[in-house]
Amino acid sequence: MAIDQNADTFMINYTGHGDPHTGGWVVNMLEESQDALSGIVTIDDVLDIFTKSDFKGSMEISSDSPYSGRLCFAAKDYFTGNKLDEAGLKYKIMASTDNDQSLPWNTYE
Repeated sequence: MAIDQNADTFMINYTGHGDPHTGGWVVNMLEESQDALSGIVTIDDVLDIFTKSDFKGSMEISSDSPYSGRLCFAAKDYFTGNKLDEAGLKYKIMASTDNDQSLPWNTYE
């Protein structure tokens, strides 16, 4: 596993293209891709890995991409919907834009 179990904090810093629908990270910009969503990493993808691991530290995500504010709202929905807020997991998600790219630096924790 890529997460060191002895670490206090697991941090992801993404800078790049953002998906206007999900705020997810566009990691495949090839025109040959038949599936428009095949190259998008959503916050649910990341949080699924984090919550299913044995890691007991905190997680921080910094996303500097268009529509990254949507990640904060999606993370809130994820944790609320899965009742993970009650589990005491520590997380912080920082986004460089709001939902519509207009406001700087949105944070959810």
